[in-house]
Amino acid sequence: GIRMDGRRPLDMRRVHLRFGKEKGHVEVQVGRTRVTTVVSGVIVEPFPDRPTEGFLAIHVTLSPMAAPDFEGSSRGRPSEESVEIGRLIERVVREARAIDLESLCLLAGRKVWSVRTEVHVLDHGGNITDAACLSAMAALLHFRRPEVTVSGDDIIVHPASERAPVPLSIHHVPISVSFAFFADGDLMVVDPTVKEEATMAGSLTMALNVHNEICCIQKVGGLPLSPEQIVRCSKIAAAKVAELSEILHTSLRQEAESSLPSPSRVIADKDLEEDTVSVEEDYIEGERTLAVGGDTIEPAETLFAGISSHWSDEEDGKGDLSTTPPRIVKGKRSHPSAAKK
Repeated sequence: GIRMDGRRPLDMRRVHLRFGKEKGHVEVQVGRTRVTTVVSGVIVEPFPDRPTEGFLAIHVTLSPMAAPDFEGSSRGRPSEESVEIGRLIERVVREARAIDLESLCLLAGRKVWSVRTEVHVLDHGGNITDAACLSAMAALLHFRRPEVTVSGDDIIVHPASERAPVPLSIHHVPISVSFAFFADGDLMVVDPTVKEEATMAGSLTMALNVHNEICCIQKVGGLPLSPEQIVRCSKIAAAKVAELSEILHTSLRQEAESSLPSPSRVIADKDLEEDTVSVEEDYIEGERTLAVGGDTIEPAETLFAGISSHWSDEEDGKGDLSTTPPRIVKGKRSHPSAAKK
């Protein structure tokens, strides 16, 4: 069947990534859902029972301008939905040990880095969870902390003009994929819109990495799901995560190679399930435009000025569903260089 926005059940909406001038500032747009994330770091004292581990805090803010339902979240306390999304991202990133917290230690028991990830939802077009998770991971990968020299009990933080900032130590990159179920679970769609979320009977979110390791599963609603349905969802999610990871790493690589002095740049604009990513550069009056997959992207300064309803372009949505289901991460995970399942 065809969904209201023209997609087929297993199609995802178009994904856009926009990087700010400051490292750790990323904006992700999935269809009409728009999320921006800012990562910052400060030096603090560690917990006494974990003297060699730094901190990773994730906070989600649902802006009232994103949707009328988010009015209550602006009155000094986070809403239940923002807390739920924040805890899910924490499970995806921290409990799956995606980031090496011990690498944030400067002086054992005295000084460690505290990394704060602020996720702001600007537009709610459905499936905030996946957009927020992708935005948070992109920002953490894009973030650079100052280089530090430790001499005895002294810590010297070097500015960027003296020494190049260094990235975080990230073992793997988990990305979430959400499913919505209708009609007693017989009908399933990927990446639901806000209208589909309002009428769904239940939802399932799976977070995986490119090694086919399941990092987190969350089910919402009382709709029962059979083991066969969950296994099928894991296979679909693994195919979608591989595509999203390609988009993410391609955009980060292009941003790192670019040296244009622009306040912000759009790096990736790619339909899911495209076989190749072709990039053409054209410089017009000092601005940069990219043509990826045959579509020309406007300069970053004007990209989001006139968003229309064309974000839900029809996409292929097919994946290799005959592969072995992903495995769940337990205890120590395999080395990042392990062969891809």
